[in-house]
Amino acid sequence: MLNNKSRIAYFGLLLITGALLLFTLVQAYFLFNEYQQQQKKSRQWAEQQTLALAEDLSQKIQQISVIADQLATQISAASCSPCDIENTLRANYLRHTGFTALGVAFDAETSGTPFRLYAPFIRQKTQAANIERLDSFYDYLANQDEDVRTNPEAWYTHAQQREGQWLEPFYEAALGQYVIRYTAPVYNAQQQKIGLVFVDTDLDWLHDQIEKYDIKDNNYLSLESAQGKELYHSFKGIAEIILQFAQAVPSYSETQSTTNALTGEPAWQHNYPIAASQWQLHSVISKTTIAELVNDDEGAGQLPELTTNDRIDWVILLVVLVMLLFSCVRLGRKRTSKMQLWVDTGIYTIILFAGVVCIWILEYGAITPTKSTILANKAIIQKFERDNATRALVAHNDAPVYVPVGLFIQSIEFLSASNVNITGYVWHRYQQGQNSDYEIGTVFPEAIETNINLAYEKTINGETLKGWYFETTLRENFNPDRFPLDRQSVWIRLWHEKIGDNIVLVPDLKAYNSLNTRSLPGIEKDFVLSGWSLFRSYFEVRENQYNTRLGVASSAPGGVVPELYFNVEIMRNFINPFLAHLFPLFVVVLMLYAIVITMSTDEEKKDFFGFNAAGVVASCSALFFVALISHVQMRNELAANAVVYLEYFYLITYVLILLITLNAVLLSLKVKFAFIQFHDNLLPKLIYWPAISGALFICTVWAFRH
Repeated sequence: MLNNKSRIAYFGLLLITGALLLFTLVQAYFLFNEYQQQQKKSRQWAEQQTLALAEDLSQKIQQISVIADQLATQISAASCSPCDIENTLRANYLRHTGFTALGVAFDAETSGTPFRLYAPFIRQKTQAANIERLDSFYDYLANQDEDVRTNPEAWYTHAQQREGQWLEPFYEAALGQYVIRYTAPVYNAQQQKIGLVFVDTDLDWLHDQIEKYDIKDNNYLSLESAQGKELYHSFKGIAEIILQFAQAVPSYSETQSTTNALTGEPAWQHNYPIAASQWQLHSVISKTTIAELVNDDEGAGQLPELTTNDRIDWVILLVVLVMLLFSCVRLGRKRTSKMQLWVDTGIYTIILFAGVVCIWILEYGAITPTKSTILANKAIIQKFERDNATRALVAHNDAPVYVPVGLFIQSIEFLSASNVNITGYVWHRYQQGQNSDYEIGTVFPEAIETNINLAYEKTINGETLKGWYFETTLRENFNPDRFPLDRQSVWIRLWHEKIGDNIVLVPDLKAYNSLNTRSLPGIEKDFVLSGWSLFRSYFEVRENQYNTRLGVASSAPGGVVPELYFNVEIMRNFINPFLAHLFPLFVVVLMLYAIVITMSTDEEKKDFFGFNAAGVVASCSALFFVALISHVQMRNELAANAVVYLEYFYLITYVLILLITLNAVLLSLKVKFAFIQFHDNLLPKLIYWPAISGALFICTVWAFRH
């Protein structure tokens, strides 16, 4: 039976446990409501973004198809004669933009010209609206029974069967590229069909229209034609993601939950038709996406991020609550045996170790928010360019010159705790009229040593592309505070060779299939980095500020300078430090526990186990040096300036060795200390593992909350 003091303590513990349980349930209720609201808001934002993009794309496509419809109406009018066709074509060409080619193709002997076939067209950006003839490249009436997908020259017959529709993408030999073609019928005075007006747009134009929308990092879109052929995919070139996405896309236009194939996160999938065509737009947007809408008039705002900083608080709360609940059960017993005490010890140990493991799982691989701007898509890059140009104008500085730059990293090797060797290619893309006569192009400010050599130089469509092969050793400050659960970022800071000319480097969008961070842009596919795993790579802009003009008289000191960084985030493989440090420490702790078990004042047990204080001191000394050597080796490897997380394990082991030694000495001297003498040194044996697990839990909470 419980005495009065025990009864008071028991009911006091019940009261504290009940209050904490009530607090936990209330917090869980509010957290669940917040989660539901955020799920609703994230779904609404995903729907709005996808619908807005579908409507905008439909409008842009409609504007192009109207060009063909209007031209067909003019040519079909009774007032239009064959001799006016080319002038009418030029007039329409000069009034419109956004297409690749505009033309008209007639049936055989129906154009009113001396030619059997007559198909004049004008390319986009052609000089003086130069007229070309499609029939001079191939006979578009030949092979009428063939499919346009197997024979692109059969497009005319295929288009006659589907008037007023967009054709499937095909290779147009006259333009030398793949195009998407819209056709409208042309009639003579007797309302007989005599030809087709066609307007072309290329896939790059389609990509540009879609990529103007910022759907945030690691989300993706897909656009399919009426026949199910892919017109666009955010992750073109990543076959496994495209295949997985294609298999998951339903045929109906509904919102549903799915999984982001790139990150593995739960996501919303939306499917919307493009009204101006029979195309389908599909989107996959993670449920944890943060949406920042531009202005309030359009229903804009900021969606709250799912709470991440309080994850450890929840672990602490649950661990304490479970321990209190078990303590209530434990104190409610009428009698307690030694076996029950050992069971209690095991349960407390399991609860505390479970808390440590939960924190490991939550923190390993957790993304650390960055205050800089991650350039993950075209929309973000364009916004940065506009903002930077506006800031330069306000500051009366020279207008910035934007030079697209790309990186392809082939190897990363850690030479020491602060030096890293990187090899790969870097290239610049200079627009027509920009100076491209640079020797090295790129400067790596943090480099200790750099070897860079021109690898290639070519001019394509007026653009000059220069690429260099480089090998550089960078000195960087890595923070191993959370070793062995740490994540590091290897960054490459990029300056242009002419730093005083206000040349701003931006990512080369044309060079990458995707800039989404988890698709690892700019990284060799078979990348090997011993002891680490690749997590993500990305370009970012950091606004650095200097107190010097760097010798350039035209610039103002103290101004903000946007600088481009390329980051490679890597996660440490847990198995290596586990085998090198944690497992040996675990063995040391087990051996120390074996020493504690042998301690006894009973003569028979002492003779059986061979217990004596001198032997315990010798054994503890040997184990101390084993731990110390491993500890020193780890410090030398990491070159840390502060205490890293794994060091807490060593410090706990050192304290444990001292306490065990002290316990052995006091037990041998038969000091009348109840904690030691109780039931032949039972208490130190019982609290050994709960004390270790409790200390580890406290140290883990301390390390990951700061």
